[in-house]
Amino acid sequence: MKEENKKEVLTNEIIQRELKTIYLLNRKWDIASCVLLGIVVIWSFSVFMPFDDLEYALIPSFLLCFFIIWSLYIFFKIKKTLSKIQNGGIQITIDALMECEENLLRSLPTNKPYSEFYSYFTTKSPYHLRFQRLGTYTVPNGKNYRYCKMYDMQPAGVYNYSNVGDDFYVVTMGSNEILLAYNTKLFELQE
Repeated sequence: MKEENKKEVLTNEIIQRELKTIYLLNRKWDIASCVLLGIVVIWSFSVFMPFDDLEYALIPSFLLCFFIIWSLYIFFKIKKTLSKIQNGGIQITIDALMECEENLLRSLPTNKPYSEFYSYFTTKSPYHLRFQRLGTYTVPNGKNYRYCKMYDMQPAGVYNYSNVGDDFYVVTMGSNEILLAYNTKLFELQE
């Protein structure tokens, strides 16, 4: 059993690592699409290039161009977001919890792949925390606080440790969409 009065030290580095991991987990389908497209390009060259006709060479050439453009797009999109996280693009504010909501009907799994950064945060999770100023935080499915030693927990744990009136360190980036929320009962932010 964890001691309720003991707080874990939370640093910007821990928050940045958490955001980077979540982002890369969400980009796995894009990375996989680049690998699959690369395999298709290699296959198309092996199938169509033995023919002497120029028309057959257009298919693998088109696929190769598309593969290069798609891979560069994915690479620069990932690099841009990771550098934004690394270079202080995140804001941490303290906000009060107004409501905790558990909606188990929304927790049915979907077969939709995650491809956007925020998809991890908007997955059909049954747990929602509503804050006074910044709005609603959907507790992500899977591990939360994965780089914390004492409070690495599942969504139900985050929900169970949250009480109306608690203050949270709320992490946003760019827009006001909440990316992470750390309960001040459990964490102490170290500047």
